[in-house]
This record gives sequence, C-alpha cells and structure tokens, in this order.
Amino acid sequence: MTGQRWLHVLGALALMAGAGCSPSLDDRPWLIKRPTIVGWKAEPPEVAPGASVQLEAVVLDPAAATDAATTAWTLCHTAKAPSENRVAAPDCLAPAASPDAVGDPVSIAIPTDACRVFGPDVPQPLPGQPTTRAHDPDVTGGYFQPVTVAVGGALAIGLERVTCDLPEASLADARAFQAAYHPNQNPSLVGLSFAAGDGSPIDPGAIPAGARIAIQATWLDGAIETFPVFERQSRTIVATAETLTASWSVTGGVLDQPTTTIADAATLSTATGWTAPATATTVELALVLRDSRGGSDIARAVLTVNR
Repeated sequence: MTGQRWLHVLGALALMAGAGCSPSLDDRPWLIKRPTIVGWKAEPPEVAPGASVQLEAVVLDPAAATDAATTAWTLCHTAKAPSENRVAAPDCLAPAASPDAVGDPVSIAIPTDACRVFGPDVPQPLPGQPTTRAHDPDVTGGYFQPVTVAVGGALAIGLERVTCDLPEASLADARAFQAAYHPNQNPSLVGLSFAAGDGSPIDPGAIPAGARIAIQATWLDGAIETFPVFERQSRTIVATAETLTASWSVTGGVLDQPTTTIADAATLSTATGWTAPATATTVELALVLRDSRGGSDIARAVLTVNR
C-alpha cells in the first residue's frame, strides 16, 4: 500500500496501488514493474456534496498496454468502522461490477449525503438502532468521499475533499471560520526540465545509456495555501499552512530521491537524480505533486534511452 492521501494522499489521495492490491516487499516502490495507479488529479480538489468533479488517473505501465478508456470509477457509499485502519470500508476496496463512470478523465457527481456518510453530520439511526457518532475530521479539518479507480488490473482509492458544515461550533465561530476559509485549490506544475551531469540541458528523447541526469520540477507561486482549522477543544480558529509532497515514479532506471516534502511557500521547485538503464529502452516518468488538503497536479515524460 503506497501513497499519502490518495490518493489520505494519492495526499487527499490515499493509494492502494498495484495489481490486485497485493503487498510489495520491493524497497523501490518508485520502480513500476506492472500497471500501477501512482496518483490522480481531481478538479476541483474540494467540492460541496452534489457538485461534480473531473477525475484523472495517473497510470504507469511498463508494457504500455493499459487502455485509459477502460478506467472504471466507483463512488463508495459505506463508511468504514471506527476500528478500521484502512482508508475505506472493505466493500469499497474491490473493483465494482457496475462502476459509476468509465473513461479517463471523467466527470462524476459527489453524493448529496457525503457529509452524513463520511463527515460531521450525524446519520439518522435505523429503526431500533442507537444513534451513531459523527466522523472526525483529518488533521487539516477535512472530510473525504472515497472513490475507487481500477484499470489494467490495478486498483486505488482516491479521496475527494468535501466541504461540510463546521461541527460543534457556535454561530459566531462558524461565521468567522467561513469568512477565513476557501476551498482547496490544486497546486499548478509548470513543467519538467532535464540536465546532464555538467548542468547542460539534455533532450529527454535522446539520453545515453547509463547516463546520470538531473530532473527538476517547478510550480507556480501560491501552491502552499494557508487555511483555518477549528480546534474543537480550545474552540479557537488556527491559521495553518499546507505542505507539499512531490512523488516520482519511473518504469526503468534508478531514482535517487523519489519523495520530497516541501513546507516553505517560497520554494517553487524540487529535483531528483536519475540513472538511465544500461541498454536502449523507453522509460515512462511521472511526478505527482500533492498538497496536504488533497489537491494535486501531475507531470509526465517519456525518456528515450539510446545505445
């Protein structure tokens, strides 16, 4: 099981990537050996119940055989038990026989009862059953609608942030919170650049076998947003800054630093080193940039290794 919130990941996205969700003992989770969903992008990354969101999966396949048109998306409608440590209820952790949408990207509507099933709204008890407690927010004060995505034998659970009412707050606190809060926005990647060992630019379509290159990703200012969190015990509103996580994946070669966390809003780039395979081949590279409230952006490249 990989990822942060994919992804509560795929950073809002929590990921369960890999064929059949089987555990992997490989100490190189960034090296993709089979069709794998390494992340997703939701636009917008936070919506009110009933609103539509466009979803796009980030799939790497060394055999280049995965057909994006067969990507199946299914909304989860079951809340996990308090004792469940997985990202979603067990019946949401398998491909659905009848998905809610097929294709990539797709538009899908978040259920109108998302704040009741997965958020702070107390569900109506069944006849003769006791009232159940509301769900707690994550550390960013957020609630999430799980979405299962399956393609090419790979499966992942994505978490779409849902805007819900502030629980256990006075009218004055709720108004102050709403005045300070704005729905999360995705970070915006500018692109990738590639350099040889001497720092000179290198064409990703003509990389010498065995060469070591530097890969840099840059993004626009404002990717790290500040947002309020309501502390229920102290009943105060605390200004909080997001963090970013940059996660690299490749289908070949060796990555130096597959994951970096960025907390400084003035930092607008991250880099990693990559050593090309010793033989001629084509390698797919993907970068998923996630913020701590569930927003993300993606960048991809095809690296052609020559003899």
